[in-house]
Amino acid sequence: MAPESGFVQASYFYVGIFLPASVLIPLSIGAYRRVYAQPELRAVFLYLLVAGATNILAKLLGEARLNNLPLLHIYTIVEFLLLLSYYGKILRHPVLGRALGWLSIAFPVAAVLNFLLVQDIFTFNSYPRSVAAVVVVALAVFYFFAEEARKGPHGQANRWINFGLLQYFGSSIFMFAFSNVLYQHASRQGQFIIGLFHATLVLIMYILFSFGFLSLGKRR
Repeated sequence: MAPESGFVQASYFYVGIFLPASVLIPLSIGAYRRVYAQPELRAVFLYLLVAGATNILAKLLGEARLNNLPLLHIYTIVEFLLLLSYYGKILRHPVLGRALGWLSIAFPVAAVLNFLLVQDIFTFNSYPRSVAAVVVVALAVFYFFAEEARKGPHGQANRWINFGLLQYFGSSIFMFAFSNVLYQHASRQGQFIIGLFHATLVLIMYILFSFGFLSLGKRR
């Protein structure tokens, strides 16, 4: 077996099978801890469910040799709305709450206009994803600055979750913004490396979410 072939097969297993399956780690722990029953953390559990379902559907479309990028355009909107809902509940800031409300309307409209007028729906939606990443990073940083003012029962879980969101979205901003350019000019092996890097960031986020859910006592 050629070295490149082995690398490609290992990359395919890691990105295409192991990473999608790894979402079951935080989902299983979250289900056991009944995270879905806790208003502050329900949006995070739904986010993981949506991510898992989207990965499965994207894989099925890929196996059928169909372009799965339209799915990413839809996923980006749902992902962002769920994270806005999460931050609206944990931050509880009146001015910020109104801003999040406006964002929950403006972002989906802008994302739809993007694939209708700017970036074709069959290409990577680099503009909405990079904007969403910047917003999530800003909200995570705001959370850590305001953390000492809140002593809620889910404080430790929220810290782990925000570490996960901050490392994933913070590390992905450049990749999101220049993804189309990178994939146009990168070699096949370079494209696999980008995919591996992204998959590793997602895996780290899932692990940090898992630690957050483990910090909660099981609700009966």
